[in-house]
Amino acid sequence: MSTVSVEQQPLLIGGEWVAAAAGRTFEKADPFTGEAVTEAAAADRSDAARAAEAAGAAFPGWSATPGRPRAPASWTGTDWSSRPARSPGSSTSPGSRSGRTG
Repeated sequence: MSTVSVEQQPLLIGGEWVAAAAGRTFEKADPFTGEAVTEAAAADRSDAARAAEAAGAAFPGWSATPGRPRAPASWTGTDWSSRPARSPGSSTSPGSRSGRTG
């Protein structure tokens, strides 16, 4: 008998949690037990179009907002504590000049 409740995962479009337009979902299973633990919205092209339209509408205001006020919104849902710490002087961006010898 299963004691795990199935978590629902809708789509985030235009700042709102919504179901897929077609109403379809798919289950994600716990790899150890095989039991369904998540039921996620199964997005299709129309959902992608809605998301792209919402992003396009939000872009002018978002791009005009300075980085510091924008940063917390970028971190939403991110568990920074699980990321490995970088050593001083290291960079994760390509083309970094840290560590150059000349």
